[in-house]
Amino acid sequence: LDSHAAGATSGQRKAILTSFEPARVIAELREVFSNPAESMRSAA
Repeated sequence: LDSHAAGATSGQRKAILTSFEPARVIAELREVFSNPAESMRSAA
């Protein structure tokens, strides 16, 4: 069950990422990696 869910999730993730503008994806990733503690707090 987990392996099937993971496969579907990765497929959806790939489709979502390709639909985003590359610059926006890079900016969001930079923000997440430069401020991991803050992003963890906002997610929790």
